[in-house]
Amino acid sequence: LIAKPFHSQFLKARQCSQINAVQSILRLLVHLRPMPLVDPFLLQAQGVNYNGNIEALSLLESQYAALKTNGYDADSPSRDLIKAIRQCYESLGDRDVSIYISSVISSFPGTKFALSLDMYDLVNDSTDAYLSLIDRADGSHADFLPTECEMVLWEERWIEAHKELSQWALIDEFASSIGNTNLMLECAWKTNNWEKAKCCLSLPSVVASLEEGDPLTKMTEIYLAIHEGNLEEVENLHAQTAQLCLHQWKLLPSVGLRSKSHIGLLQQFQRLVELRETSQIMVETSSHSARRTIPDLKLLLGSWRQRLPNSFERVSDWNDIFLWRFQIFDAITTNFSWADPNTVTTLHDRPFACISLGRTARKQGLTEVAAFSLNSLTDCTIDVEYAFLKLREQIVSLQTSSVESLKGGLNLVNSTNLSFFDSLQKAEMFRLKAYFFNALNEKPKSNQAYCHAVQICPTYARAWMDWGRLCASLSDDTRKQAKGQKANSKDLTKKTGLYLVQAMGCFLEAVRCDPNEQTRDHIPYCLSMLTNDGPSYGNLCRTFETRSSVLPSWVWLPWIPQLLSSLCRVEARAMKAILVGILKDHPQALYYSLRSFYLERRDIERSKSQKSSSPNDDDAPSSSRLAEELMSNLRKAHPILWLKLEHILEDLIVRFRPSYEAELLHSVVALHQKASMISDHEAKRDGSAGRSGQMEACTKTLAMLGMKFFNFNRERSESQNQNGARKSARFQAKYASLFTRDFLEKNSTGSNRDNLVDKLQKWKVMLELGISRVPDRSNLQEVSPSLSWFSSQAPDLWAGACESKSLSLSNSQHDALTSLDNALFKAKRSSALAAAKINAQAVSVAANSEGLGG
Repeated sequence: LIAKPFHSQFLKARQCSQINAVQSILRLLVHLRPMPLVDPFLLQAQGVNYNGNIEALSLLESQYAALKTNGYDADSPSRDLIKAIRQCYESLGDRDVSIYISSVISSFPGTKFALSLDMYDLVNDSTDAYLSLIDRADGSHADFLPTECEMVLWEERWIEAHKELSQWALIDEFASSIGNTNLMLECAWKTNNWEKAKCCLSLPSVVASLEEGDPLTKMTEIYLAIHEGNLEEVENLHAQTAQLCLHQWKLLPSVGLRSKSHIGLLQQFQRLVELRETSQIMVETSSHSARRTIPDLKLLLGSWRQRLPNSFERVSDWNDIFLWRFQIFDAITTNFSWADPNTVTTLHDRPFACISLGRTARKQGLTEVAAFSLNSLTDCTIDVEYAFLKLREQIVSLQTSSVESLKGGLNLVNSTNLSFFDSLQKAEMFRLKAYFFNALNEKPKSNQAYCHAVQICPTYARAWMDWGRLCASLSDDTRKQAKGQKANSKDLTKKTGLYLVQAMGCFLEAVRCDPNEQTRDHIPYCLSMLTNDGPSYGNLCRTFETRSSVLPSWVWLPWIPQLLSSLCRVEARAMKAILVGILKDHPQALYYSLRSFYLERRDIERSKSQKSSSPNDDDAPSSSRLAEELMSNLRKAHPILWLKLEHILEDLIVRFRPSYEAELLHSVVALHQKASMISDHEAKRDGSAGRSGQMEACTKTLAMLGMKFFNFNRERSESQNQNGARKSARFQAKYASLFTRDFLEKNSTGSNRDNLVDKLQKWKVMLELGISRVPDRSNLQEVSPSLSWFSSQAPDLWAGACESKSLSLSNSQHDALTSLDNALFKAKRSSALAAAKINAQAVSVAANSEGLGG
């Protein structure tokens, strides 16, 4: 039933449902128990043809698991089942799983090794491994007799590896030797051999693939039509190819399943779009060339520049797009050979395309492909900017672990004429020179080269960042040297500190020049450096205070907890200036952390002062005092925001605190565990005195619980609100008398541990039952109307929150603006200033109730 040909009728009909008959049958077979046995290749073929890959794969894997359970060798290469599973994964685009299955069914260790290299994208090494296997299988080695399946696998992977290396001439020669017409056709148009492409399109196998609806073969017809100038046929061929691609898209799983099977078709759609644009370019260039005028192709070339593959996609995918673009650029250059070379340069984008392809190949470890792409610009007229980018790519490609490559890169930098470059480009060349010196272990020369780079372009952040890394490594080397040489340890320790100071200055200067993600990654390292100053305010703290004052305040937002904790150490003065800047521009990000830190440090210092008999004569302000001053500044600068945040915090504390039952249950559970630990063994060991002492401690704890929850021996607080008073009254009416009878009356528990444990267990069950009756969810409007109103309103942002100026300039830079800019900046804060005057009385009342600023 699954193999009947009438199922294909659904492919021609426009159905709303995406589920067809074959797919429904396969889904039903998956749920049958026992699961029926179906021919593996029938399942695999119907899964591809009827969008049933996932269902077919489930059936195949179930059959595989059943064979393994019954002791059959399901991994044998002769098994059609494992081959069908591998092909299903290939159709779903899961390359890694397909390679792994091929490795499992392979019989030679060399095949497993080559596939492992291929899986880790070591293209050059895997190519050599496949070639050695193919050479050994030529018949000269009698003990090396691979199966036909394994030979086919070697050839397929060898072809894919050479596609990544862009060796199309070699692939074309191999395809001609084995008679692979589709591969010959692909190599023909990529090597610009259009006569061979025209001959291949007339071969019976290619014609059969066209009749079967292969979009790639149809796309080659479009290439040939554009090359021969048959532009009137392009539109018809383009429409046919688009229909074939859409038909294949319909046979793929849903995009929401996160399958990689759609990637190939998406790339084909991009090539189709560029083919239509290519026909427009050729029509326009032909008409303008006949009239001896220059067309305007900036819009189309700009869209091509933006429409690039992802940098992580394979080089073969980049080649599918860029090789055709290169041919179009060559055609444009040929049509306008009569024009000025500098004018012709503006009609194509070959330098950008070659450099982009070379950069991608270099990042993927394909240095030969990168060199070939960059060398193709030798006969092309390019401007200074692209000449610099080409030179930089050639130099960066030599940044390997080989000493010869490093020396070659250094020689290339030294032989470069820098007179045509601007200051930023010159600084980049000196940065690369410093890199090679550092890699060759010539760190003094590297330090000097970094110095030249920042002198030429003081705003080049990457040079500052790399220089800081060099200084940090020099500091580590000097510290290790100081541990080994105790005689000169003092001088070496001083030198280590100087290197750290220089490293911190470089990192912070890099953030000032360009606060991107890479430069900001060194901020926590700068904060950790401050611990090397010791107990005194040293050079590191001074450098940090000087350099951090010019940084935008938003770069410190992720490190607010670290800044607050630094208020307890010697670098508090430097941190206070940073926190003041954050307080002005981003108060809401700082408020809750600062308030929690202040309350915590105030309690700690009060407890220390009570224990210490002598007063603290230190003139340095304490951490709580600094936090109190910051809180006071925040109140004065943003009074409305402060009031709203306090109101939110009050509602969260009061309205969302645990109920009295939950708090009492927590204490009862803890006391129950403590009482259960008073075992008879401990009583025998410690005697009756030990038992009575532990029971007395439990009795005191119960008395404290009574004082806390039921207000025994003290009057209720008059400041308690009406809602809280009602809850407290209901709680006391329900539990007060029971608690008094069970725990607080004389001889209620005595020294009997078992009696106490039983009563605590009874209270635990009773309180848990009461809490379980409370609903899990509540309406926010009923629990806290103010928070409900706040959540439905637009946020009342403080001044400068949505302005780009507040994200790019620090407070010190705001103060350095001109008087007109200052007036405009203050005008933007007019609402906050007006609110400050209106709420001055509320701020003073709050300050008097909690202290000077807290």
